[in-house]
Amino acid sequence: MGNKNVPEVRFSEFSEEWEVNKLGDLLLEYNEIVFGDNYPIATSSRKGLYLQKEYFDGERSGINKSLKFSLVPENYITYRHMSDDSTFHFNKNNMGEPILVSKEYPVFTTNNKANDEFILKILNHSPKFASFSHMQKKGGTRVRLYFKVLKTYRLLIPSKEEQSKIGFLFVQLDKLISKNQQELAILKQTKQGFLQKMFPQAGETVPEVRFSGFFEEWKKNIVKNLCAISTGKSNTQDKIEEGTYPFFVRSATIEKSDKYLYDEEAVLTVGDGVGTGKVFHYINGKYDIHQRVYRMYDFNEELSAKFFYHWFASNFYKRVQAMTAKTSVDSVRLNMIADMIIIMPSIEEQNKIASVLDNIDKYISLKEQELEALKQTKQAFLQKMFV
Repeated sequence: MGNKNVPEVRFSEFSEEWEVNKLGDLLLEYNEIVFGDNYPIATSSRKGLYLQKEYFDGERSGINKSLKFSLVPENYITYRHMSDDSTFHFNKNNMGEPILVSKEYPVFTTNNKANDEFILKILNHSPKFASFSHMQKKGGTRVRLYFKVLKTYRLLIPSKEEQSKIGFLFVQLDKLISKNQQELAILKQTKQGFLQKMFPQAGETVPEVRFSGFFEEWKKNIVKNLCAISTGKSNTQDKIEEGTYPFFVRSATIEKSDKYLYDEEAVLTVGDGVGTGKVFHYINGKYDIHQRVYRMYDFNEELSAKFFYHWFASNFYKRVQAMTAKTSVDSVRLNMIADMIIIMPSIEEQNKIASVLDNIDKYISLKEQELEALKQTKQAFLQKMFV
């Protein structure tokens, strides 16, 4: 459609142009100030509304319930009116009960001309509204967006019926995204449970859960006895012979390097910078590596590379945290890997354990891909269904 006052994508039954409205003509402000011992106290953040005892992992120090707060009824909207970077996030109270927020935070809903979910999407995702917010910077380090200023924003909206259909679509998308996020969290918790039960705990020589037919105690060894360990070049700008290594692995790019092929299997860990101590498994990964990326490879016949990856991934990051907490060292040293004591079963049992954990990883990867596809779908609709 060529007209700038209609979106690129819309429901087929609607064809009228969207009309300019002032936000203040669509909103109803709610002002009820109550004491803090009447309802749960919440925090309005960019990730949503959270009860303070959950957001701060226990009641926030200094909260005085004898103070006064703004009441946010169910399905009403609130936001933190100050920002360090001109970005404001608006949250709807879907907690199933009234909540309290700082008395400085505005509280409002929409009147009969507007759909609240439709308005929420504009406030949280419209580039035009983001520009309007940025314009509120008057100097100083913080930007303030008071409700009286918010009401001056002018926007294009369709009929209430079309707003409601658009709002409902995004509610369903948000529910799907939330459902997939919960399923992904469960899968990751499931893997963590398997890791705890299929590997011996400290001081033990057999795991809590194992496959039938295996009874022998697991044996101790040292990592440097079971595989080769190396680092790479000191300069990420070093020229690499054309066609030999098409990708140079350093901490900032390590997660993206598995698309190149070569006949090798290795386990890599980040040595410093972003992600220090994180572990990655590469099968057929063709790469060269930076000085502070460590590679474990050429595993001997006693140790499965896949088993080692799962064991190493579940143990090394904790080891890094423990060691760096006691010293001034903030990066990995080769001996931190080489001298690790590993306890392991027969190669047959290793392969069975690795197979189970590999399958869980595949499910996790698929769920992550589904979640990313849903987020991209939502983003595409946000760009095409609004003016």
